[in-house]
Amino acid sequence: MKLTTKILITMLLLMTSGLFASNMLLKKVYEETDKNDTYWTYGKILEQPFKHLKIEGGNVSNIAFEQSSIASVKVFKNWHGFDQHSVKAHVVNDTLYISFPNTYHDLYEKDWLKWNVPVRIFSPELLSITGSHTNFEMYKMKQKNFSVNI
Repeated sequence: MKLTTKILITMLLLMTSGLFASNMLLKKVYEETDKNDTYWTYGKILEQPFKHLKIEGGNVSNIAFEQSSIASVKVFKNWHGFDQHSVKAHVVNDTLYISFPNTYHDLYEKDWLKWNVPVRIFSPELLSITGSHTNFEMYKMKQKNFSVNI
């Protein structure tokens, strides 16, 4: 058998085995995701109860709040500009503090942040919202009374 034939057969086997291996890995990740979660493409960075919300920053992007049975803060997993230090969230007493940078890496990220919601906040009850330099959206509100100061 010629050397070129051996090389071609080896490359074909490597490509075929690579397809099967990637298929198995992707299937494993797919089976681990919770299909009931609407926002499965978001990763949780905080999961503590709170009743008050204070937001600083995020003027370029959209931050969304939605009433839910479980309190959490989620960040979009495929946000290329996200690192562990860009969105800071912590709870003190019953107040959630979120610090969101007003910076971006390039103009493409700035445009992406304008049209997407990289941070989503969930809580069963929200009594007050205080924010500065932020774009804040609210969805599925069932409460009658809450205070907003932005």
